[in-house]
Amino acid sequence: MPFVTNGEMSIHYEVAGRGPVLVLVHGVGSSGEVWRRNGYVEALAPSFTVVTVDQRGHGESSPVVDASELGFDRRGADIEAVLDAVGAERVILFGFSLGGVVSTFYAGGHPERVAALIAAAANPMGPWTNRRLAFRDASLRGRASRAIAYGRFQLGRVRRRIFGSGHHRPPRELMPEFQRRLAAGDRSLLGGVTTLEGLREALRMPALFFQGERDGTFAVELTRAFAESLPDARFVAIAGVDHQLLQRPELVLPIVRPFLDEVRDRATVASPREDG
Repeated sequence: MPFVTNGEMSIHYEVAGRGPVLVLVHGVGSSGEVWRRNGYVEALAPSFTVVTVDQRGHGESSPVVDASELGFDRRGADIEAVLDAVGAERVILFGFSLGGVVSTFYAGGHPERVAALIAAAANPMGPWTNRRLAFRDASLRGRASRAIAYGRFQLGRVRRRIFGSGHHRPPRELMPEFQRRLAAGDRSLLGGVTTLEGLREALRMPALFFQGERDGTFAVELTRAFAESLPDARFVAIAGVDHQLLQRPELVLPIVRPFLDEVRDRATVASPREDG
């Protein structure tokens, strides 16, 4: 079970397959296991070195105890530590939800290490702006169903699994505090880029953004507009699907595979470092 150390954090990751390196970054309240459980590792490992990462505070990685430790700068440093550990100079990043936001900011801050970016059900706008627009555009019935689904998500998965596993659970108020810091303009949490203009300027690699049309967490119109503002990005909306689209690999993989075929030669093959 491989781990890499970043400061005081121990970050768990797993590697499968051979070929150009594809790094999969999960969303909040989950772990790298979500990619295996839903068949992505099995489907992609024949063509790629697939690296799944447990974000800090999730899965087997170290817990977090302060909201500042949730910053995209810290999460990005975790990803970079994993890239160094597997010996990958340039990779394809594929992130879902929070993992998509983390991947987007990491790609903007370190474009030399990201050959291509895939962001599923994610955009780099603030959480409150996204939620307000997502709910505004929904029908009354849609709003109710999304509110119920989100409530179950919050009370279930997040309450039990966010910020680490087992008995290592810091206070649940950390995520709201982190979001308040972002909303208040604490740009230090963003990593290598601190403005959306700077992020757009840096994201010149091929990029794919996609999400369900019924997503109640990230507003489709914001994601589409952000993708269209980039020089080499595309956007795909999936009809009839909500935020939990990773559970629909039969819909996701046909979108992702053609893009991966286009960009695979831009990423490097893993070459693990030899210690000592």
